[in-house]
Amino acid sequence: MQLAMGMNTVTAAVRWVLLACGLMIISGRFISQPLLERANNAKQLQLMTGISPFVYWHSHFLLDFIFYLVAIIFVVIAIWILDVEQTVTHSGKMGVLFFLLVLYGISGIPFTYIITFLVRSSAKAFSLFLIFQLLTGIVAPLVMLGLESIYSEKSTPRLKFDLANGLLCLNPLYALTSALVRLVKVMIEVSNCSKCSIICDSSALFEGHSVWNILEYVIFLMTEWILYWFIIFMIDFGLLELFWSNVRSKLIGPMFKYTVVDDDDVAEEKQKARNFMLNNVHPEQPVRDGPVLKVCGLGKKYNRNMVAVHEVSILVEKGQCFGLLGVNGAGKNHHFQDAYWRGNTNRGNSIHIVL
Repeated sequence: MQLAMGMNTVTAAVRWVLLACGLMIISGRFISQPLLERANNAKQLQLMTGISPFVYWHSHFLLDFIFYLVAIIFVVIAIWILDVEQTVTHSGKMGVLFFLLVLYGISGIPFTYIITFLVRSSAKAFSLFLIFQLLTGIVAPLVMLGLESIYSEKSTPRLKFDLANGLLCLNPLYALTSALVRLVKVMIEVSNCSKCSIICDSSALFEGHSVWNILEYVIFLMTEWILYWFIIFMIDFGLLELFWSNVRSKLIGPMFKYTVVDDDDVAEEKQKARNFMLNNVHPEQPVRDGPVLKVCGLGKKYNRNMVAVHEVSILVEKGQCFGLLGVNGAGKNHHFQDAYWRGNTNRGNSIHIVL
């Protein structure tokens, strides 16, 4: 009897792991649109027109979450229809299952967005996402489940196990798969008890004797979305870039001092920009009658021996058509990106755009 129950538990656990694989593929589709907009600079244009990163990302999240919610509703309906053994029905845990799937969407979708910052190709991003999720979200929970049984039997110090399990839980798919494997065990036990007209205690769902129970994984799924959104907004508001730029500036040293004599028009533009900045008491506040683009002394250095942009000063008046000309790699894109994002430069006074 116990052997048959054990085989049923293993078979059901495999089915739920396959469910986690399906959710992994569904969440992977959310990579393409933000990555496409980032690759073709559509995202940068939207942000430059005044759209807040909050609005940009939450509009993406709203549409993606609606799509995900519809998908998991169909998944739950399919589970209810195909539940021939009525394990889910008799256990009464369908609500817990749906709650776990919703939590995964809330945390898993912003986790997927972070992948879009790592590469610029949809194919590479999706491949990286699948490999990472298969290893840490599907295989790792099964390995840790086996290690958990060893720790529970031998009562050995489990500090390293708890640390590894906590770090892996930062991947929402790992937390979901681990919770599903534990949930199915409780479902089978409660279902068998109900079939025999026995009142079963399902407190093991949250208070079992294993090292980690479903409650710990639910807590991770309920809270880690805060970390993912924090990282996304730190990147999009340029705070991470600002921090890294300050660190690199200390490492690569100050800008070089060139003795090149500027042309008359270049020297005149530099002096005009410098005078404007000195006369403007509050340079961060837009001046209605002044230039719409103001850059003074912009500089960018990649390492100790390579300076990409040096002492660029620009004033663009309202109504002027302005552009930068130069060979590939001259720093045209980087110059405009620095002028907009503020903080990627190693040197420069009061860089702003007034629209």
